[in-house]
Amino acid sequence: MNISVIVPVYNEEKYLDRCIRSLLSQKYLGDYEIILINDNSNDNSSKILSNYTSNRKINIIYNKDNLGIGESVNIGVKNAIGKYIVRVDADDFVSEYFLQVLHLGITDTCFNSSSCDYFIVNDFGEKISNYISWKRKPIACGLLILKDELIKIGLYSDLREFEELSVNNYFINNNLINYISIPLYRYRNHENNTSFTSMGETLEPC
Repeated sequence: MNISVIVPVYNEEKYLDRCIRSLLSQKYLGDYEIILINDNSNDNSSKILSNYTSNRKINIIYNKDNLGIGESVNIGVKNAIGKYIVRVDADDFVSEYFLQVLHLGITDTCFNSSSCDYFIVNDFGEKISNYISWKRKPIACGLLILKDELIKIGLYSDLREFEELSVNNYFINNNLINYISIPLYRYRNHENNTSFTSMGETLEPC
C-alpha cells in the first residue's frame, strides 16, 4: 500500500459525501486506502459512512467518545498501512490528480514530504479565492508525509484546534517539503469551520 488518506469526521453530513467521492475518483496509479474516523458524530454522518462500508478502499473507524481532531487523526495514522500519510478534512474535497501529483513530488527526491496549493471554496464548493500557496500559508491538509518520519516525531498533538502546527513546523523548518505550486486541494469556508474562522486573515486570497 502506497498512500493512506486520513479523514477525521465529526458532524459533516452536509459535505462528507462530496469529500469521499473526490477521494474515490483519484487518477492515482498506485494503491491507496481511505481511513475515515467517525469521532462520535451525532448527525447523519454515520448513515452516510454506512453507504461506503463495502468499498475495498475504505476503512471506517468509530470512536466511542468524541476525542477531537488530533487524537482522531492519530488513530487513523496508527491504523494506516500506507507508506505515506496525507490528511483531508471531511468538509473539504480534492482534485482527481491530488494523490498522483503529491506522490510524484516525493518519489525519487531528497524530500520526505510534499505539499500542494489550494483554493478556498464556499458552502456550494465554488471558488472564492485565487489559489493560495501552501508554502506561504500552510494548513493541516494537502501535505503528503512519509509515515515513518511522522511516527518518529510523535504524531500530531491531541489538541482540538491547530493540532498540526508541531508537525508542519518540523517539516518546514527542516526543509523536508517539496512544495508543488498546483492548487489541488479545496478548503471550504463555512460558519462551522473553526480552523478558518480562528486563522482569520492568514487564509485570505493571495
